[in-house]
Amino acid sequence: MKQEAYNAVKMKVDQEKTAILKELQLLLAKREQVASKLAHEQEVYYSRTKKERLQVSVLAGSMQLDAFSPNRIKQMEREISQISQYIQSNEQILEQLEEKGKQAKKMYDETRKKWQQLENKREEQTLRDLKMVLLK
Repeated sequence: MKQEAYNAVKMKVDQEKTAILKELQLLLAKREQVASKLAHEQEVYYSRTKKERLQVSVLAGSMQLDAFSPNRIKQMEREISQISQYIQSNEQILEQLEEKGKQAKKMYDETRKKWQQLENKREEQTLRDLKMVLLK
């Protein structure tokens, strides 16, 4: 693999890594945001149901709010699990890109090593030729 090809592959892999890392950052922030909302929803819902179980007087309509329902909590939990799946798939893609980068580096190093060996052989041959010329 030539230097130009290696640089092109490396640049492409780095760009893809950067894009995936940005997406991961957004997904992690979204998951954190939904998790904090979920914690708040659960706290409010469970505090209201606790009041109901203790038969404490509750403001009219406070238990009627749809915003604090078990279905909404389940929906948020599903959303968190979906985001976690996206994060996991992006991490796998990132690992694949890193592997692709390692393979390109390995190919480039092998090619460079071969070229270096050829160059060394040429130099040795040149030195032998010079010695033969000088000894004559």
